[in-house]
Amino acid sequence: MEDVLIVGAGPAGLVTAAELALALAGVRRRVLERRAERSGWSRAFGLHARTLELLDARGLAEPLVEPWCGPPKMAATPPA
Repeated sequence: MEDVLIVGAGPAGLVTAAELALALAGVRRRVLERRAERSGWSRAFGLHARTLELLDARGLAEPLVEPWCGPPKMAATPPA
């Protein structure tokens, strides 16, 4: 049995842990996070292409991306 230590419980760390759990039997995973509580602030400003590929393989990409794909909402104001 192999042990894998994942440092950081952000999106990349948690996806890595989940992928190892689903793909590799016999791999023990441990995720370390320095914060004791969740942050009230998001540090994620986008998704990398590889992250979208992994989410899509699990059927999770479309529900995340769909609300953001559409025509931009614009407000027209008359000139001053």
